[in-house]
Amino acid sequence: MKNSTSTRTNPNLRPLIALALAITAAFTVPSANAISINPTSYTLTLTELSAASLTVMYTGPSSTVFSVTPNSPDDWTVSYNSAPQQYSQFSLIPFFVWDWREPEDPNEFNEVSHGPLLGSSLNTLYVQSDESILEYAGDFSTMLENNTPTPIAIGTDGGVPVFLVFNDLAQQSENGTGVPDTGSTLLLLGLSVAGLTLLNRSCRPRLA
Repeated sequence: MKNSTSTRTNPNLRPLIALALAITAAFTVPSANAISINPTSYTLTLTELSAASLTVMYTGPSSTVFSVTPNSPDDWTVSYNSAPQQYSQFSLIPFFVWDWREPEDPNEFNEVSHGPLLGSSLNTLYVQSDESILEYAGDFSTMLENNTPTPIAIGTDGGVPVFLVFNDLAQQSENGTGVPDTGSTLLLLGLSVAGLTLLNRSCRPRLA
């Protein structure tokens, strides 16, 4: 009779097998911390808060520092440079202009330009808001709605395309927060007191 071979695992080998499986799993399953998602694009957003205030927000690497210089009301120069002790790969592609419709006035638009033909340096953008539509010399089919990105990239950062957005919030700032001023508040208070006085007199019982 043939001797049968046992398929049971030697109990003494089980700890070694478990250790081998753990080591294999550690090298074959990627760590969650090791997974990196490469961005498909970055966004450079210029936000107008008032005729004297423009802010810049960039979703790309922090190695690029942006600064805003006011030239006059509704007119700014946006510059960018490498952060201290860092090297920036951000660069702009020369373009003539990009325009966005004024959200509260269809007869005005906001304009951003960059390029040697317009006198700007390699690291600056010129921004003008509240431009009259009568002065517009571009193609109306390419004028963008407020707070929308350019259909093509205006630059790159480490090989990743960068898109430009202009968001006009100046009208909201000029309209205020909706809190009534002191004069209006006092007027309403006075009318309320007068109304209560008349109501109180009309409700008093008449003496016979």
